[in-house]
Amino acid sequence: MKNNVKYILCFLSLLLVFIACKKNTYSLGDLTAPSNLVITTAVQGQNTANPNGDGSGNVTITVTADNALS
Repeated sequence: MKNNVKYILCFLSLLLVFIACKKNTYSLGDLTAPSNLVITTAVQGQNTANPNGDGSGNVTITVTADNALS
């Protein structure tokens, strides 16, 4: 009898877990493509004497656009 009660409780608890789960829905709204995309690069140490930079390999990249998400 105790064995049957254990199985029934396990079945009911599993049933409760599956019934309680709910799938979330997310919405971003209207998506528009970014416009006026501008990419600016700057090489570290670049000057007239060193047109390829100072040799460190560091480059700063800045991106701006209208209607961008991030």
